[in-house]
Amino acid sequence: MESEKLNITEKYVQEFNERCANFHAPEFLRFITETDGNNVSYLDLIVQLENVIKLSPYKQEKKINLSTEEMTAIIEEFYSKYFPKKAQEVKQILNGTHPYFIDTNGNSTVHFEKAKPDEKRSSNVGHSGNNPYLNFNVYLKDTIEDLRTTAHELSHAISAHEMKIVDAIKEKAPKKVFDRLTKDKSFSSDCICEIESHIIEKLFNKFLLSKGIMNEEDIKVYENSEKISLVSEISLIREERDILKRLTFPITQESLTALVEKLYKDKNFRLIDRIKKMHDTSRNSEHMFRYVVGRVVADVWFKRFEECKTNKERRGMLESFQKYLNKTHKLNLESACEELLGLDFTSIVEDYCLGKISDIKTQNI
Repeated sequence: MESEKLNITEKYVQEFNERCANFHAPEFLRFITETDGNNVSYLDLIVQLENVIKLSPYKQEKKINLSTEEMTAIIEEFYSKYFPKKAQEVKQILNGTHPYFIDTNGNSTVHFEKAKPDEKRSSNVGHSGNNPYLNFNVYLKDTIEDLRTTAHELSHAISAHEMKIVDAIKEKAPKKVFDRLTKDKSFSSDCICEIESHIIEKLFNKFLLSKGIMNEEDIKVYENSEKISLVSEISLIREERDILKRLTFPITQESLTALVEKLYKDKNFRLIDRIKKMHDTSRNSEHMFRYVVGRVVADVWFKRFEECKTNKERRGMLESFQKYLNKTHKLNLESACEELLGLDFTSIVEDYCLGKISDIKTQNI
């Protein structure tokens, strides 16, 4: 289907440049395309991932009918079982007494809000300006996802990624310290923050299965949904890189018009649509790369966890992960992968791909 013609005005180009600058697009392009000692780039790895993922038709997760109190009780039980050293902190966040989640007026900044099934609102943990507290927002749709999303966001809330920033604000740290913990973080440091949340999701599914809240079919629906998301994120990154590699910065009206005209001539409507989305939406390749990293590393970590032969080995992995949560602000992509799995990211992607190829062969027998 042919895409609606793009009108490349001076205003459009200015806005496009501003959005690319906000997303550090040229810098991220260099980061993701630079090769390592084996002549492999992160973009090469993303293409490799895309080629081994097999999808099934999308299915909606089943409805549940739990009150917020019932839901938070289940989540507290999970953290108590798997991460006892974090359990009290989790309980304080959920019951609104954690000091990092109370504003200057003494009100809790933890909010659970109903959302319509088709409403695209992202649950999140984050800051409100430079205030020394965090906001915790979860949008509920009465499905299993409500439970999992809350557990996911809690992993961010108890991670050093967030807590170190709050500490810096409370201690009135110099601006250079605060900037280093936030805006000035390298791409390699910033892209690890979804690893923790996806490991938690996988462990939480296992817990919900043991409680009878999920069954094996629910797990399959979740896993396929994760693969669909991963393919979408990989496509976004690859398409955005394909566009930016053909442009120089700052982008001019002439260069963007020439690119769009060539894409129309080649009937490459996917990239034309990506140009529109780069201009119109907040989703971008830098942000999506975090989710690709998180899903892949978590998948390999959890596979290793499931292969543990004894409870002692599993407890050892959980204990190491709890320690990892306390040092995430000090890690980059490679040191995080080494900390969790003793491998570099390239090796983790290879393990992931081998596992997916094996899955596909098994399904085809």
